Amino acid sequence: AGFSLLNIDYKLGYDKDALKATIKKSRLEIQDVQFTDKSVNKALLNTPTFAIETDGVIRMVKNTVDIALSKTKLISRDLQFSQQLPEPMSAVIPTLNHELDIKLSQGKDGLFITSNKSKLTLKDIKFSGLKEPISVTMPEFTHDTDITLSQNKDGLKISANATSIALTNFQFTGLHEGKVEAKIPKLNVQTALQLNFSDNNSDINLSKGKAEFHDLQVSEKDENTVLIKIPGFGFNDLSVDLKKKEVNVALINSNDAEFRAWLNSDGTLNYQKLIPTSSEGKKVDVTQTNYATATTVDFKEDVTTVNAVATAATEPVKEWLLH
Repeated sequence: AGFSLLNIDYKLGYDKDALKATIKKSRLEIQDVQFTDKSVNKALLNTPTFAIETDGVIRMVKNTVDIALSKTKLISRDLQFSQQLPEPMSAVIPTLNHELDIKLSQGKDGLFITSNKSKLTLKDIKFSGLKEPISVTMPEFTHDTDITLSQNKDGLKISANATSIALTNFQFTGLHEGKVEAKIPKLNVQTALQLNFSDNNSDINLSKGKAEFHDLQVSEKDENTVLIKIPGFGFNDLSVDLKKKEVNVALINSNDAEFRAWLNSDGTLNYQKLIPTSSEGKKVDVTQTNYATATTVDFKEDVTTVNAVATAATEPVKEWLLH
């Protein structure tokens, strides 16, 4: 690390037999941060600017520690990461901002952490690498959540009532010598989650799941044909119960979906050459190229329709249930 700066305004005192520390407008800034892994992985992490800002109150009495941090910001500029093993990859994040309010309590009953505000913003992300070379760019990515964590003799519990992810202008290039291109101008995902971990049990539950994206396009690079085009797709009220092995979806929507497929002259489906496989796809005996298009595929499934289909089904129950 190069230049570093620490500014802190604090006050110490006693409040009802508790040691109390009040921190205001504190800032730690480190410039030219660099981490180098000299093992075979050859990982490299560097950022010209890394800073943390926070206000906080710390109270300590006997065996209990309470910490409340507000207006906390983690800032990084021009973050770069790369590695050679196990798969070559590189990532560049010019702007990283994380805003956080958090309360922490440690005592005889265990550890408790609550955050009513946590927002991560990444801008102008670029990612490349992996065994089958891919390239991903994303002008903006945001993650908002509230979270509650408790750890005691009964185990670890984590819950979030409102978690959301949003991204804009996602672009992907890769697969089969970089011939696949995918674009998603806008994607939003929301969910609530509960995680319970103990010595003899692990349980994960998702609820209130919701996702939607617009104007998805998948095409072959340097070709004029769009292979997949979905103007709109989404689902509402998704729930997942790991213990019961159940997945429930109340509503799924799609409109004007378009898929184009054809057989190449060697008898393979056009999609087979775009997706890497361990062996060649099965060929079909054809004498000429065939072309097929599925256009204007619309569907809307609600809970009534899904339950009716499930009731009429005669196949045996699978290990996982989808409603």
